[in-house]
Amino acid sequence: MGVPPLSPEEVHNNIKAFLKSVDEPVISGSLVVYEFLDNALELQWSLARVLKLGEHYVQLQRWRAKNGSYADVLNALQKEKEQKEEEMRNCQHTLSQQRDELATVRRDTEARVARAKEEVENARRSLAAVEEVWLHEAFNARLPSAGLCLVLEASVAILNSDGAGEAVTGWEELRPVVRDPAFINRLLEYCPAVGKDANAWQDIVNNYQPRLLKLREQILRHSVNILPASPLALESVICDWVLAQLNTIIVFHALEKSQTRAKEIGEDINTNISRMKLLDIQIRKNAKQQHLCNEGYGIITDKNDKTDACLTFSEASDIAPITVPRSSITASIKANSTGVAVITQEESKRLLSRASMHRPLLYAALHTALNNVNHIKDKYHTNATLLQELSEKTNNVHKQNNDLTKQLKTANTEINKVHQELLRNKHLSKQAQEHYDQQRRHIQEQHDKALRQLQDGQRLFKDMQNKEQQRLKEEIKRLAEEKKQVENENANNHTALQQTQSQIKQLNQQADDLRRQLVDTGHEFKKMLNAHEEDKTRLINDLNKVNDREKDMKQKLKELRAENEQLREENEQLRAENEQLYGADEDKVRALEELNDRAEEMNRQLEELRAENEQLRAGDDGNFRSLEELNDRAEDMNR
Repeated sequence: MGVPPLSPEEVHNNIKAFLKSVDEPVISGSLVVYEFLDNALELQWSLARVLKLGEHYVQLQRWRAKNGSYADVLNALQKEKEQKEEEMRNCQHTLSQQRDELATVRRDTEARVARAKEEVENARRSLAAVEEVWLHEAFNARLPSAGLCLVLEASVAILNSDGAGEAVTGWEELRPVVRDPAFINRLLEYCPAVGKDANAWQDIVNNYQPRLLKLREQILRHSVNILPASPLALESVICDWVLAQLNTIIVFHALEKSQTRAKEIGEDINTNISRMKLLDIQIRKNAKQQHLCNEGYGIITDKNDKTDACLTFSEASDIAPITVPRSSITASIKANSTGVAVITQEESKRLLSRASMHRPLLYAALHTALNNVNHIKDKYHTNATLLQELSEKTNNVHKQNNDLTKQLKTANTEINKVHQELLRNKHLSKQAQEHYDQQRRHIQEQHDKALRQLQDGQRLFKDMQNKEQQRLKEEIKRLAEEKKQVENENANNHTALQQTQSQIKQLNQQADDLRRQLVDTGHEFKKMLNAHEEDKTRLINDLNKVNDREKDMKQKLKELRAENEQLREENEQLRAENEQLYGADEDKVRALEELNDRAEEMNRQLEELRAENEQLRAGDDGNFRSLEELNDRAEDMNR
């Protein structure tokens, strides 16, 4: 009784189940056992390393990976990979948030520290600008204001926070401390010791900061009416210094917390990075396993069981590569990276069993594949129907493509119009650019022309300036020459005046001689009278001589008057010349003034000489009258 034929569906299912049940060990690079016919046409075994798989075999392995016994494993690997990637994305997002938080903490900390340092520096500058007189007046007051006592008490508490001094309260205790000459220098040079005693700092902040803030609000209300040298101004300056120091302490303690938080964030970032590295390793390992499953290689394990070894051998490296059909490969042997293979007893049994069943199973698979031809034919008819439907769909697609082509042509027409419009706009833009270039060249030419004119004007101005400077130099030279000439004339006039003075002195001497002669003549005349008589002829001769001398004196006086008039005219001329040259030069003016003074002195001397001459003339007239009287007496006596 024959076996009923299987339906195509049953044959297909049997082939699918058979292929799923086969554990395919052959992969690229594996050590395999294959059989071949020797020269005596007997089957022999040999070992070889797989260098490359055929294209058809590779496609078959990929199909088996998707539909074989490793499909569930592949899905599990894919899900695991997606989970790892999702966790990786979450880690990256968390890492980005942590880095942003760390950057924000650092920026806030740096900003607060910068503001605190700026406040301290401003307060220190304001305190350094306070006059010592103001400090002396404020600290020597009998009882200063409560606000000033508060800020001084807070400043002393800050200075003594390191345990160098005791806490002071009240003006009686504060007075000797603040009157110390080094108190202000201690405030200016103070640097807070943050790490010494946080509790002490917290007590100072809690005790003084609220009251100082209220005090500063009160000071700010009256800031318009505060005088620079008033105690309220000093109170404001020291209050700002104390608040700046307290704020610095608060910022430094907050900085310690920020550093702790930054350290925690850094540790979280390092942990997150380590986790991301581990996930990356796991994802790459998962991808490798997926690749192996996709290629049909199965799951690669790291187990290397060397127990119960019955055969150990090494590969031969001097054998040329050969091509072996897949049907000749019976099994795969595990080997380490050095090429040493170990076959256990279980492995040898598996090799023997697979060698005995290898060819019959292959033939059965080929027989089943041949029986599947009818199923393929039925499938071909089904495919023809599908192809017809696909053709109809293709026709519809062609119609849609034609419509799209028409729309595309319309769009191309519009594009051409737009392109022409763009060309026209480009042409207009080119014309505008040429017009702009022409105007720019014209403006550049005008600019160059104006620049040349400006340069010519500058040269002309420079030439005029040089000419004017040359003219001024010549004028100064001419004035210097005139000044020198005037000085020479003044010197000549001075010489003439000296000569005139010497002549006047000579005339004075002559007048004195005449006066002495007149006196001598009177004495002689008296002698003649005492002798009672003298020769009348001698007397007449003497009288004639006296008359001649008188005439000579009158002539000399006339000459002196003429010379005096001439000197006066010359003096007037010199004065006129001095008045003309008065505005030319200050030195000339001074010289002319001196010359005028000298001329006036000469005039005064001339007037004195004239007065003396008048006196002499009056004396001469008296003498003449006396002589006439003597003559008359002599004539009377003669009679």
